[in-house]
Order: sequence, then structure tokens, then C-alpha cells
Amino acid sequence: MNDRKSWKEAKQHARTKGGDLVVIESAEEQALVESITKNHEGKQMAIWIGLSDEDDEGQWEWVNGEDISYTNWGPGNPDNGYDLQDYAWIGWYGVGRWDDLQGDAKLAFLIEYPSPNAKNTRPGFLKRSK
Repeated sequence: MNDRKSWKEAKQHARTKGGDLVVIESAEEQALVESITKNHEGKQMAIWIGLSDEDDEGQWEWVNGEDISYTNWGPGNPDNGYDLQDYAWIGWYGVGRWDDLQGDAKLAFLIEYPSPNAKNTRPGFLKRSK
């Protein structure tokens, strides 16, 4: 998880690798992502997830088009601070809560790959960014 990119760079990188930024659809998936992305002190690392409202402010969408069935926003979020925050990340105050952030920030990210044995892309494989 040493690679850090802007949200759009991370999304493009994931797609060139055959995956996409991670999509979180349940508390169980949230727990899995948190377990993968804790640092050596047990705190949540700041990572991009595949959620944005870049096309229509306030209308959050997953990169894979899945319906939003689960969220884990931190208190008061998303807040679109300074009218610049269109991209979701995990790691708000070192815990697994979500926040919105401007897309040019450089964060780590997880790539989710489609399951090779399923017709749809869920559940997928997660891989740390490299």
C-alpha cells in the first residue's frame, strides 16, 4: 500500500490492471477492507474507495454502477467541503469511517478484481495497490 495516487489516477490504474477501485456493499465487506488496510499501529490507513459524486453533486455512485446499499460515513459527512470534495475515502480520524475529499489528494487504494468463477463481479478479490 505504498503507492499513492489521486482518485482518478487510482481508478485508471485499477482498470488497467483488470479491476476497479474497491466497492463496499455491506458491513462485512467494510470489515474486510478495514482488516486489510490497518497500519502497524492498528489504525486505519487513508485509502480511496470507488465512490464519487463527480457527475452530480450529492448523487453518490459506485464506479461499477452497483446500487448503494451500505454506507459508513463519518459524522457530518459527506460535506463537500469548499465545494471541492467529490471522492470517497476511508480513514477518517484513523478509523474506518468514510469522508469526502478533493480528488487530487494522493492516497493509497485497493483494487477489487472480478471473481473468475462468477457471471457478475461480486464477490471479488481485493489486492493492495502496487
